[in-house]
Amino acid sequence: MVFSGDRSPVSRVFRALVFAGVAAMPGLLVPAHAAGGVLFQSNWDTAAGTSTTAVTDGGRWPNYWEFNNGTGVQLISVVSGGPNGRNALRVQQRGSTFAANVQINDVVPLATDFYVRYYMRNDDTSGSGDHIVTADTWGYANLTYLRKYGSASGWNFVVSMYGCAEIYPLRHWGPALKLANGQWYRFEYYVHYVDATHI
Repeated sequence: MVFSGDRSPVSRVFRALVFAGVAAMPGLLVPAHAAGGVLFQSNWDTAAGTSTTAVTDGGRWPNYWEFNNGTGVQLISVVSGGPNGRNALRVQQRGSTFAANVQINDVVPLATDFYVRYYMRNDDTSGSGDHIVTADTWGYANLTYLRKYGSASGWNFVVSMYGCAEIYPLRHWGPALKLANGQWYRFEYYVHYVDATHI
């Protein structure tokens, strides 16, 4: 995959772009070949509610936006009931004209392999292809960890990597298995760089 634009590969970022559903991302970012261990972790235990302190997990996520067209609609809140008794970041689907985003920059050094883990629960039944967890806010085509398609009977997901000039079969990968609404799932990925700008 080729990364383009004025940002570095994956913007040296683990970013969570959240558009829909109920997502808990007690996030974990670990370098693949380092003795150091966890580089970033967030489980939203700082507070519950809609405050900036709660949503950013006490500032762990230094960038937080509600793209609400000036309406005051807030999509993101922190609620109880996440995996293992933790809080969860809840993101409500309010249609295609609203979005919300939390992100952290410069977590992983350039071209460094890493692992990422997060938890996801979906209650949204819309069929929109929501980009739930991405590696870059605006350049999400480079790597989308989870793009969700909902329905009343469950939901499907794909991993998207179409920032690489549409090389088949790397565009959208995902299992045919339909996941259950209202159930927590754990997702883990290993991102391996083959050179400074390709994974």
